[in-house]
Amino acid sequence: KGQGVASCSQFSHTPCGTDVTAAVRASGYRYATFGENLFAGIWGHVSARDVVMAWLQSPPHRANVLDASFRDVGAAPARAPGLLGAGDAIVWTATFASPR
Repeated sequence: KGQGVASCSQFSHTPCGTDVTAAVRASGYRYATFGENLFAGIWGHVSARDVVMAWLQSPPHRANVLDASFRDVGAAPARAPGLLGAGDAIVWTATFASPR
């Protein structure tokens, strides 16, 4: 997802109009429930801890992190040059899901 955000220069769960579940479906994961958190910051100035702390301060993001129905999580950063209009940005994505 982060690479899609970077290539489209669009901070969105649906960059370039892609379906929000496109990446998880492309992985072959057959999910029953799905959630996603995104975070954008300046490259080199944001740690994984900063990202998680920001998500925990946001009610909808916190709900995903703490949702006991999710059994699996994948998280990854992606470099996104120019996304925030000032040099390099970083986009963190966390995908939460439970299998069928």
